[in-house]
Amino acid sequence: AVTWTVVDDVGSVIDPAEAFLEFARSAGYSPNTIRGYATSLSLWWTHLGGERRGWDSVTAADLARFMSAVRSGHVGVPSIGVRVPARAEATVN
Repeated sequence: AVTWTVVDDVGSVIDPAEAFLEFARSAGYSPNTIRGYATSLSLWWTHLGGERRGWDSVTAADLARFMSAVRSGHVGVPSIGVRVPARAEATVN
């Protein structure tokens, strides 16, 4: 069956993300749900890389910056000026 995973810039599997996705697969989550989680985790790891932050040392401020970046569609991309929302609030939540 086709499934999804999260890899880093050199193509190595990101183990903590894969562990969660494997849990979701074994719990019977739908392929679309797995894809959604994998996409979101990929954005999260991209953000963490841009912030030079490990996944196990995240602060509330890191999460707030990530949510702002997701809303604007600028995850991992420095921005100058006002960001226009790229995703609906329900998607971000």
